[in-house]
Amino acid sequence: MNYYLGIDGGGSKSKAVLCDKNLEMLSSFQAGPSNFLKVGLRDAAKEIMSLISAATNDLKGSQQNLAVVIGTAGAGRKENVEDFTEALNKEAKKKRINLKNIFITGDINITLHGAFEENEGLILIVGTGSIIYGRTKSGNEIRKGGFGRLIGDEGSGYSIGKRTINFLSRSFDGRIIPTPFFDFLTNRLKITDSPTLINSIYKNNYEISQAAALTIEAAELGMREAEQILSEESDELIVLIGSSLNEFSSKSIKLCLSGGLIENENIYRRMLIEKINKYFPQVKLTEPKHSPEFGAVLMAKELFGDK
Repeated sequence: MNYYLGIDGGGSKSKAVLCDKNLEMLSSFQAGPSNFLKVGLRDAAKEIMSLISAATNDLKGSQQNLAVVIGTAGAGRKENVEDFTEALNKEAKKKRINLKNIFITGDINITLHGAFEENEGLILIVGTGSIIYGRTKSGNEIRKGGFGRLIGDEGSGYSIGKRTINFLSRSFDGRIIPTPFFDFLTNRLKITDSPTLINSIYKNNYEISQAAALTIEAAELGMREAEQILSEESDELIVLIGSSLNEFSSKSIKLCLSGGLIENENIYRRMLIEKINKYFPQVKLTEPKHSPEFGAVLMAKELFGDK
């Protein structure tokens, strides 16, 4: 193959990068969401094909020398891949694109390839949800957490947000004494009483995970209850990391921190890093080497490079 297209099919947007045989980037593209578990097979296939079409246009219609790897959630199950492949083939026929050299895999695989290339390591992702995954030297894949907000996602934005809203409800009831944290939340959320809180959550569909940002802000201001929530939730992330480290035999293990809550500087990230350094001296915090979409390019070269 002379060209490789790597696609990261996300739940909010999709990103792609086109590289030549020397892995030099030629173009990059974006499209709408293509996580078929969220948007459905047909819509996901349309977004993916728009990226492939953009790449072939840049190559002046050449398809025979293009290899494509797509990483998206849900592609770890064989039946899901088969269904998505069928949907892609239908869209490809409409655009008269040959999908001969294509491989669909889970978003975990392309993220790991991007972060560590072929080496071992762990990635902790904490946003609305929480999950950790990685790969050992022997090639064993690790995945823990990611059970969703109903039965898991400890340490996540949703978990922090739920505890924050619960703090409000108990304060309104008089089950706990209102504090400056209570005043801070009611002022920022424009919530004055229990009925307003109930309407905001159940009628107006307030995104509970958004309250996590307020808790982090309050903790930065020294509000004790906010600090306690973050401390206890970061403990949950430490347990998640610890359970994953048991899978490794190496004396030094790389860990990337990713996701909206912990990839940027804030008190929650600082709490977590302090605990990682305290409990896991074998862990070396590092930044990903490459993006997930470039990880897909690396996979494409591995799979199709000799063809």
